[in-house]
Amino acid sequence: MASQLNQLTARRINELYGMKLEAHRVVVEPEDLGDEIALDEDILEPYKCWTVENIQRNAQGRIRIQVGEGGSELKCFSYHLAYKWANPDVEVPSTLGNGPSIDHLCGRAFCHRPSHLQLVQEHKHNTARIGCFGNMFVVTEQGEIAHCTQCKHSPSCMKVYTSLLGPFN
Repeated sequence: MASQLNQLTARRINELYGMKLEAHRVVVEPEDLGDEIALDEDILEPYKCWTVENIQRNAQGRIRIQVGEGGSELKCFSYHLAYKWANPDVEVPSTLGNGPSIDHLCGRAFCHRPSHLQLVQEHKHNTARIGCFGNMFVVTEQGEIAHCTQCKHSPSCMKVYTSLLGPFN
């Protein structure tokens, strides 16, 4: 699967990305793991996931791509195509999933937003993010950010956790 993706030209990758992912993009709001507080849209934008219509039903984001003119088909994950599109000079390992994997910094397997994807050489680096709350925003009752703490991972997880700063008497 990954080796076939590597064989596609940059032009074909761009075409497929446009047809399969960009044209059908659905933006998914970040899941706030803490108190429900409306953060400014500019703060939330980088945390929003990208998916494709109806792709959440198959949870992993599997898509089909017509590779050749003879109708040969490649089944791959939407995020593999997105990663290759965003990183055309990087060889996607042919052993993807058996050691190396694409890590979702947002924790959502269906997400294909390139800034949420990172190639890791060992699966343990991917699973190390499970349970992370991401970046914590402590917010005042007026909606202003009083403090922000980034998660310990590098790059930082693309998750949001908000906590309301209680009134002081």
